[in-house]
Amino acid sequence: APNAYDAATLGEDIRQLALQLGLEKAYVAGHDNGGMVAYALARRHPQATRGVMILDVPIPGLEPWNQVKADPALWHFGFHQTPNAPERLIAGREAMYFREVFFNRLARNPDAISNDDLAHYVRSYASPEQLRAGLEFYRAYPENERFNVAERGPIDVPIVLAGGEHSLAPLNATVAKSLRNHGWRNVSIEVIAN
Repeated sequence: APNAYDAATLGEDIRQLALQLGLEKAYVAGHDNGGMVAYALARRHPQATRGVMILDVPIPGLEPWNQVKADPALWHFGFHQTPNAPERLIAGREAMYFREVFFNRLARNPDAISNDDLAHYVRSYASPEQLRAGLEFYRAYPENERFNVAERGPIDVPIVLAGGEHSLAPLNATVAKSLRNHGWRNVSIEVIAN
């Protein structure tokens, strides 16, 4: 549904799934947008979370978020937030879009993403509903920013910031400082080599 892609709402979806599966005090890991969801889940339901690992993503609204979203290499943030246009421009061109915009520009080793991998991504976003859902993650960034800025209370859930050495790991010391300033007491950093 529209407006259901903010990290707090998706975190609640994960919590409800864990309850349905009978999982108690789950350890949650999230990569990129999934890291934003894992963060919101732990923030909203610390008693239900044993720990969180966030891979290669800053936290919207917390430094260095403004620096990250202003990076010209991440122009797609604003493009994906534009109403209606990205769906029309990407539809039918998913393979070219994913290969040229993401894999060839942002991957440390673009050759590691095979044509079969690319085909999987294309199938995953092939319908208008799937493509819109993927874009809605980005459209929810302003709501994620508001949520994260407002959440400042003390929290003891262990959080690990992991990042690729050639990706976002260099930013994790700043992210960790921001988290501590927002009440996180147990923050650690891990760097993934190469």
